[in-house]
Amino acid sequence: MGQPRDQVRNNEYLSIAQAHLQKREKWSLTGSLVLSEGAIQSTGEHESKGQMKMKCMVFVRASKDSEKGSMPSAELLAAMGKYNQELIQAGIMKGGGGLKPTSHGKRVRFSGAQRTVVNGPFAPTEEQISGYWLWEVRSIDEAVEWLKRCPNPMLVDSEIEIRPEYEPADFAK
Repeated sequence: MGQPRDQVRNNEYLSIAQAHLQKREKWSLTGSLVLSEGAIQSTGEHESKGQMKMKCMVFVRASKDSEKGSMPSAELLAAMGKYNQELIQAGIMKGGGGLKPTSHGKRVRFSGAQRTVVNGPFAPTEEQISGYWLWEVRSIDEAVEWLKRCPNPMLVDSEIEIRPEYEPADFAK
């Protein structure tokens, strides 16, 4: 019967990540780095454990290393891959991805009808985002508990932020 599709996909990402490491190519170091070859979307094949009510984005803050495109170790890639698989199996993770350093990015500034394009890199580094997850959980407390289990996605001390999405009821107030 083979492995579930998400397990196969995660193994493929890990193989790609390891190949990049062997070639010594630069990648941004993110909380969902194993998935950074392309954002993933959960196929919905896993039954959620209980009723999930709150959607949230989980932001991995950038570091000087991630902004330089420093590569993670094989050990970190494996640990993040295992963690991501646990999130998928629990029905929590709905998507995620790693972001290239802000030197590859652009911003569009709005001022009335005028639009101005600003090229990266952007500062301060610690205010930038290097990766993200899309989660569906029962509460923000559950999200915090899952996040406490996450391996440190950076080579240095790091910070990860959880932000709940607005729900239709929020607009009815």
